[in-house]
Amino acid sequence: MAATSAYPNWPPSLQSQRGMRGVAVVSVAGVGLVVIRSIIVGHSSFLFLCWNLLLALLPLLFAHAAARSVASGKGLWWAMLWSLLWLLFFPNAPYIITDFVHLGSRDAIPLWFDAVMIGSFAWAGLMLGFQSLWLMQGLITKKYGGRIGWSFVVVVMVVSSYGIYLGRFQRWNSWDIVTQPVALVADIFSSIAHPATTPQGLALTVGMAVFLLLAYCWIAIARNGGGAERRPTEKS
Repeated sequence: MAATSAYPNWPPSLQSQRGMRGVAVVSVAGVGLVVIRSIIVGHSSFLFLCWNLLLALLPLLFAHAAARSVASGKGLWWAMLWSLLWLLFFPNAPYIITDFVHLGSRDAIPLWFDAVMIGSFAWAGLMLGFQSLWLMQGLITKKYGGRIGWSFVVVVMVVSSYGIYLGRFQRWNSWDIVTQPVALVADIFSSIAHPATTPQGLALTVGMAVFLLLAYCWIAIARNGGGAERRPTEKS
């Protein structure tokens, strides 16, 4: 099996070099806005956006590593490891969308400046996440078919949206599964067993999952409508 067969050609805005350059340009512009803001106000209160963007890049790196392991035909265990790391870190990509909650902390900066700054990071993180998800969906689709592939997408979106809730409201990090596993599992079990006690968790999980699914499907439909790219390769 050729190594390139593990990489579905989607979405065109990311798969092409021009599209990837676009994400890079927006990311650099966002970092530049953070620097400008820090100079103006005299402190780096939004430096966390750069860290969040770095975390959003990790799922794409893990997805590429998983795809290469599968393509080699000799790295099943490595592929499973990279896939697990991808799932753990994937929520970090769309998580940046929730950073819009910081729009109230404007200092002497206009609201539109902070909105553009956060929006640039949110868009870049979302596109990086979608690209990594498409790679993983392609691996599932190739082995099990399109229906399982899209079912995988739905499950990942729901689980990741819950992960975003854990990060935004409960302040857990992806690596806490290693550093604080008992406390993390206890918190997860408590919120799932008693959803009425955490209404914001249910609302955020459902709302974010719907939004991410719609955005992901919209890009897929736009790609199919253009007819320039092929669908993920299904098993024969």
